Amino acid sequence: MQSTPRGITSSFAGSQQLSESGAPYTEDIALSEVAPTSGISETPYKTEGSAVHSIAVSTFNEEEGLPPTDRGVGAWTFCAAAFTIEFLFWGPQSSFGTFQSYYDTHPPFDQASPTAIASIGTTALALEYGAGIVLMAIFQNHPQHLRILMHFGLMLWLVGIVGASFATKVWHLIICQGILPGLAAAVISFPIYIWVTQWFIGRRGLALGLIITGASLGGVCLPLFTDALLKRFGVPWTMRIWVCMTAVLGVTALHFSRPRLPLALNAPGAQPEFTSKTLLNAPFLIVALASFLQAAGYFPVSVFLPTQASNLGISNPNILLSVLNLANMVGRLLWGQASDKFGYIGLMAGSSAISGILAYLLYGFANGLASLLIFALLFGVLAGGYSSIWAQAARTISSSKPEHVPVLYFALQLARGGGCIVGPIIASILYNPFSGVKEGINGSIYGPYDSGALSLFVGSALISSALVGLSAILPRQVRSLVIGNADGAGV
Repeated sequence: MQSTPRGITSSFAGSQQLSESGAPYTEDIALSEVAPTSGISETPYKTEGSAVHSIAVSTFNEEEGLPPTDRGVGAWTFCAAAFTIEFLFWGPQSSFGTFQSYYDTHPPFDQASPTAIASIGTTALALEYGAGIVLMAIFQNHPQHLRILMHFGLMLWLVGIVGASFATKVWHLIICQGILPGLAAAVISFPIYIWVTQWFIGRRGLALGLIITGASLGGVCLPLFTDALLKRFGVPWTMRIWVCMTAVLGVTALHFSRPRLPLALNAPGAQPEFTSKTLLNAPFLIVALASFLQAAGYFPVSVFLPTQASNLGISNPNILLSVLNLANMVGRLLWGQASDKFGYIGLMAGSSAISGILAYLLYGFANGLASLLIFALLFGVLAGGYSSIWAQAARTISSSKPEHVPVLYFALQLARGGGCIVGPIIASILYNPFSGVKEGINGSIYGPYDSGALSLFVGSALISSALVGLSAILPRQVRSLVIGNADGAGV
């Protein structure tokens, strides 16, 4: 949840809790309490109307029958369950490079193009990132069905992976390992970011940090675990073992993933006023395009790093993917903290620019385990935490209408989802790991085993992201020549 880092929840309508007299107990919650490292002001948002633009939190105390917040068995059991959900359903998408490397070299998928195989993992990631803006509307209107939808998501995930165990064509995997698990993971993980605001108030930052660590830890552990299973059992039984493990842990986690407060039906018309102008102002379009380009540069590395390492003769290439995901976890924390103190434009541009330079130089000239390990560590820290800056960007852009922050945030996730698809597909066209050519571009040492074009693409996409981000500080007159006359709140 990134990388929340990946997900963020605020201003959900329809979560009103009713007292015995029927009047709603409400308490406005600042977005910073949901994502404390996002750079959001500590001042709660105040909007017109009662609770329709805020998360309603009951003021009941323990004497009135509700479990306590921030402590107790109920709160920490929920936290552990949410951690497990992130580990099980977001961790695998960060480790698809392990499958990419295996599919490329083992029948029946070794005859397929790298582009087709790469689209399996990128489809799942794109749906996980992009589905948030749709799910927000569904869950906002039907909060009473969240647990049912989560169990449906688990069944969808299990059916998909079981189907993948019988796959003989790449398009089977695109459906069963890409589309179905991607949608399922989004449905399963989204509600926990609504409920965490009920279980944790004073210690919400700690709770969210622990929950999000589940996805990062999955990205660290699962590549090594999956690689061991693939080498010993092959794809079919790896998938079936994975299903059994996920079924047991997933059912247990969903059992303990529940709201602290009794649900109340949505009030009609609870959604905040929202128009297309919110998504068509210049500052938002700049951030969305920059995020798209950043994702297009980042995800080819996570997909192809194990394959590139194999070509260089590294015996356990998946260790690089684990290092990349571990560094990604550190990067999320660092960039999130930095966004509390510095403006989002400079942070986004700096992250992309330095990452792009690393791709041009260190990635392009990498010729062994040591150089790739250094690259994975630095690249993960610098590029992996990019989405942690979004919350501050969304708050700043929508400063006059804070109830629009969640929509802007999930729209940025949608842009990132697009980059998840486009970047690896372009990279797979440029990168031919099986060409057998050990030399780099024009016989040089740059880009061995035909990886030079991949390095140049990654670097160019990231540098382009930085330049687009910096365009936000151009004078409005210059910006309007490129983007048009639409403009938004201060950047």
